[in-house]
Amino acid sequence: MRSVKKLLKKAMVFTLTAAMLVGTPLTASAAPLNSVYSIGDHWGGQWDEGDDSSHTGTVTNTATTTQSGVLKDNETKIIGIALDRTHLDMEKGVQEELTATILYDADDKELVDKYGVEKTEELQKVLANMIRWEVQNSNGKVDGNTNKTLSIRVAKPDKGDASTVILNPRKGTTIGKDMIVKAYLEGSWYIGVGADGNPEVKELETNKTDGYSAEATVFIKEYSDSLSFVGAPEVTYVKHTLDLNNDYLKRIPETANDNITWTSTNTKIATVTATGVVTFKKANWTGSAYTQTKGVDDKCEIKAVSEKGKTATYQVKVEQGVAANKVVILESASATAPLKTFDLDLGTNGLDSKSVVAKMYANVKSVKMKDGQPDTDAKGNPKYETLKDLTNGDTYYKWDSAQKKAVATTLRITDVITWTTNKATIATVNDISGENKENATITAAGQAIGKATITAKASGGKNAKVVANVKATLGSLKIGNINPGDTLYSGQSVQLDAIKTPAANKDGVTWSIEKVTYTPAAGGKEKKNVNNPNATINNKGVLTIKPKLEAAVTEVKVNLVQKVKKGETPKSDSVTITVKQSNITGITVKDGNDIIATLAPKGKGFKANEGISKQVNTRSLSVPVGKNYTVEATADAAYDAKSTLNVTSNKPKVATVTYDKNGTARVKAIEKGSATITVSGVANNKVVKTTFKVDVKQPVTSLTMNKPYVVLKDTGKALSASFSVKQNKNAEETITWSMEGTKSGDKNTKIEITNKGKVTFGKDSGYKAGDKYIVTAKSQSGVTATATIEIVSPSTAVQVLNKETNEIFTYQKGTKKIQNATQLELGKSIELVPQVNVGGTGKGKSPDPDWITPSTKNENNTKYAAGVTYSVNKKGIVQIVGNTVYRVGNGKAVITIKTTDGKSCKLTIEQ
Repeated sequence: MRSVKKLLKKAMVFTLTAAMLVGTPLTASAAPLNSVYSIGDHWGGQWDEGDDSSHTGTVTNTATTTQSGVLKDNETKIIGIALDRTHLDMEKGVQEELTATILYDADDKELVDKYGVEKTEELQKVLANMIRWEVQNSNGKVDGNTNKTLSIRVAKPDKGDASTVILNPRKGTTIGKDMIVKAYLEGSWYIGVGADGNPEVKELETNKTDGYSAEATVFIKEYSDSLSFVGAPEVTYVKHTLDLNNDYLKRIPETANDNITWTSTNTKIATVTATGVVTFKKANWTGSAYTQTKGVDDKCEIKAVSEKGKTATYQVKVEQGVAANKVVILESASATAPLKTFDLDLGTNGLDSKSVVAKMYANVKSVKMKDGQPDTDAKGNPKYETLKDLTNGDTYYKWDSAQKKAVATTLRITDVITWTTNKATIATVNDISGENKENATITAAGQAIGKATITAKASGGKNAKVVANVKATLGSLKIGNINPGDTLYSGQSVQLDAIKTPAANKDGVTWSIEKVTYTPAAGGKEKKNVNNPNATINNKGVLTIKPKLEAAVTEVKVNLVQKVKKGETPKSDSVTITVKQSNITGITVKDGNDIIATLAPKGKGFKANEGISKQVNTRSLSVPVGKNYTVEATADAAYDAKSTLNVTSNKPKVATVTYDKNGTARVKAIEKGSATITVSGVANNKVVKTTFKVDVKQPVTSLTMNKPYVVLKDTGKALSASFSVKQNKNAEETITWSMEGTKSGDKNTKIEITNKGKVTFGKDSGYKAGDKYIVTAKSQSGVTATATIEIVSPSTAVQVLNKETNEIFTYQKGTKKIQNATQLELGKSIELVPQVNVGGTGKGKSPDPDWITPSTKNENNTKYAAGVTYSVNKKGIVQIVGNTVYRVGNGKAVITIKTTDGKSCKLTIEQ
């Protein structure tokens, strides 16, 4: 962290005439804390491997200070909390740590200078024990099942340190629904000096917040132990689709979320997408056996293979079926006339949905029957008719020429209806049912009015359309943003709202102020039915109270009326408010309890009061997103009420303004940028105003290292590596670099890291193979990112052995034996044993080879081998987990084994 003076470049600057108003840094936003439930057995206890549903995924400290006090000059504000990571990709059963840091507006050196090393260390322990942790589901809720997915416990409960927790992932998470780990600091605190002169953590008495929080999302990977298809149809039809992944694939365990590779053994019969949706293209089944096309076997299988080679197979049997040659949409199953359009009205009797039916027709030739017998001509030949409606099955008669009779057969259309809408913001299609998905309910979305076209499409390609015309008849009209009896003061402007039910209604409205009858205060002639002298309102609903009020009129009635056609009765509403004269005598701007500036009216504007202007011009405190300032007005006591300022922002996305109509407004920084705040009010019956500028700088909430892992070769010469970090969007903080390792920089000046992230190892610095160094980049807000430097012996070669034979892989292809190749069946696996040569070739005068396991030292501890990585030239054929290769698809693949310092070899996986 950095001191206040060092953070001037990060300031959110308020320029008020000759005044600059700034404030305090914050890296995690203040927010109301959720209700939580502590679990004592996770505080200082043993790890609980059970699934006790009473656990809530929350850990809380048991000893925090409750001292209170008022913030004084030169005391250190606690301004937030930050996590060392904002996202974790974890694997079931593999634990990881997560650390939170309480942030304050001073750096560690300042605290040491102020309190001494020992007292500062004691203070850090108190701060570390103030943190409370919580695990939430993706929806932000804590319940009894959270602990079954991701358990949490404090890493050092015996030392009273709650800053680091250990996360234990127990189940895979659904993709897109990560778990949430939150760290909380409850209440508003600062570091002050106690009666004994020692530092104490004290609670603010005024300008409090509920506290600060920071969160990290967690995705948990879990591999499948087995795959199978459950409930998938035995026979399907041409042009139909089947979602095998979502509807029929069963994983054990059910929470497994590893990737599935999908393949079809005969794409002429059926294709499958990467997400497991199968499309059936050609018939290969007659009802008893696979068909034969020119002597070719038309069998087809869809295979699902997990990352670790677990396999499920679906036998594809496709019949031609009966396709629809016509589709119509009807109002009901008994209706005959096609439905072309209908209305949905959001404003009358809740009529916002309609049920419809899609009926399919097919041309099928059937023997015509008469009195139960086939109708034939004079020669005994059958007469035929065409059956069309076969949606739900029908009987048709097929002529048996050998027996001269009609054979009854049941036939039904096998197409399935797919319902779509072209404008989901106007109307949606849901409640789809029926054997062919022929029934559907069309519902107004409630977001907009207009026309939406609904399409019912049969899987064979035929379709029908109906238009849903969504209207919104106005049910009621109400004036919003003001209530009857409210008081407004001279010079105020208020944006009133026309609240419509339903909100989607587009009818026009008219704003007006009711005329009045009054006798002027000076005793003049009574004025009847004239415009109100104290207020105006424009056609957008902006109500303005005039700077100087006519004292004889104390109320203003605002009317809102719907625009309608002649003869119709409009909806309407009215509000009567009280108006009072105000007179501003001054403005005070505060940062918490600190007065930043005071201003007095002069002419049409304000000027800084004498005696404080110098302090205003020289005060400089850093202000981040989320900072609030208070702007207050003082009023002439002779008037009836404390006057109210009008405070507006020209860029609400940068800084917002809220005010309470009692002379107090709050200006809040929202996002990076510059906004102008205008403050106006009435002084001496005139409108006076001033402006101040808000420059918002975004604090760092995340840092990303450009190279998280760097390998340097032990050459005996000088070495170097350069790092950089990327800050989150719009952040511009100064980064501090440090390094720790086998030879830390403070012990050996020939190993150094610059303030730009460049690391140098001098020729005689004593570095050696096997050394590891951790490079840390730290922002002014306390957020960190790390990288690892590893020094290795230069690799001369790399090879991979078969674990079963402890020899180089070989593959017999005909009469030829091929090295570095092997055969692997679908669903099977092999384990690789990589070796790195840190010696010579053994040829000529070259030293003998020295083959050792990656990332280890040789027998006499003189050399350290680089690590290895694996890559595959074709995705979807093999999957590599650790050192194990799983075949998940068909085809030939080449695996490249590469050392982290650049040597490589290849292993071919044959079909």
